[in-house]
Amino acid sequence: MPLDKNHKLFMAKIITIIAIIGIIWTSIVLYKYYTGPLFKIDTYMNHLVRKEYEKIYEMLDQEEVANQYTAQEITAYYKRAYDIENILVQMTKNNDIVFKHDSQNPQNKIGFCNIQYVYSSHQKIEPLYFIKRKDGWKIKFPFLLSEVKIHAPIGSMVYINAVKVENYENEIYVEKEVLPGKYAVRVEFPNQMYNDYNKVISVPEEKEVFLPYDTLNVEIMTIKDVIVELQGIQKKSVEGAVNFNNILEGHYKLKVFSPNDYINPREMNIMIDKNARLFSIFDITLSDKGENKLREFINGFYKGYLQDIKQKKLDNIMAYMNKDTQMNVGEDFKKWFIENKDVRDAKIEVELQEVKIDEKGLLHSSIIEMIELTNNEFDEYENRNVDRDYKIVLEWDSVMDIGGDKWSISDRKIKQSIVSYKDEEGKWVQY
Repeated sequence: MPLDKNHKLFMAKIITIIAIIGIIWTSIVLYKYYTGPLFKIDTYMNHLVRKEYEKIYEMLDQEEVANQYTAQEITAYYKRAYDIENILVQMTKNNDIVFKHDSQNPQNKIGFCNIQYVYSSHQKIEPLYFIKRKDGWKIKFPFLLSEVKIHAPIGSMVYINAVKVENYENEIYVEKEVLPGKYAVRVEFPNQMYNDYNKVISVPEEKEVFLPYDTLNVEIMTIKDVIVELQGIQKKSVEGAVNFNNILEGHYKLKVFSPNDYINPREMNIMIDKNARLFSIFDITLSDKGENKLREFINGFYKGYLQDIKQKKLDNIMAYMNKDTQMNVGEDFKKWFIENKDVRDAKIEVELQEVKIDEKGLLHSSIIEMIELTNNEFDEYENRNVDRDYKIVLEWDSVMDIGGDKWSISDRKIKQSIVSYKDEEGKWVQY
């Protein structure tokens, strides 16, 4: 009898332990399920079948979605993808979860599960990806974003689903991060010679649209380092010429201007056809801002010029020269004001004449320097050092590179020179 009682107690303990283990095991399994990716996948699938698209947005990996589309745009697209363009009937998991290595961030846990989508008209199997973030498992955005390119003539107005395409890269209209689906493409041309072009494309199967029109290449010749604008499209004339491709025949607005407003802009209306594809704009003049810049440049140069005469050095004027000019200008300056000289004082006046811009965009000017200086030198007649006053008039043909904000002198050649000295009676005597 006592043995039976002990046996029953023992069996009761065993059953209790097994029950506790079962409860613990079930708790662990449930915990892993509800905190793991499988629960997220099941919840996502349930929301999708029930058309609860707002709840789906909250489950998505926001680090991927938030920079591309708003919550309203995402929920509207889910409705379009699963309730309008395709009618979703059923979803099932097709296999177990597979985890994979994230090469870009080894700390991330990422995986996928193949999902079978059953629509009213067809069915397909696609992987649904998920990722572990700090705030739990997130569903990765399941749609592939595409870049749609429209090869439309220059100056066209391009629309995708009535939204204007603003990006224009390498003479192609580009809309980035486009969701899959059908899109209406409309192209309005820059003149009235052609009707609007319309086409419906299916993304991502169709990501590039070529318009069936004969187009021309146009070349604009002008000075270098200005902006050439043709029907709103801008290019820089790095070498003094700009090519525009993909142009339809018709009337266009052409504009040439400086990015820093140093020249007066030139605008004109042109007619482009098979016989008129080359245009030249070289009659360029300085704007008020450009003339002020020129005065500042010349004043700064001659302020340093005078300092270098007095201090017997080249530091100031060299800062205004490009590298190819420094040697020649430096040698001329030494001959006139440093070699065999002992200048005690000097003053200078400058007159700027004949300012014009050549076909290379270089500014030419005739500059007259009127320099009065006192030089200490040995007088053979008096057999002593004396201070003698000189007046030097030099006319230079100066060429300046005005292509950027930092101007420089690219060439400087003397045209004529007059040297006079002051005699004992105070009169100027020309050599």
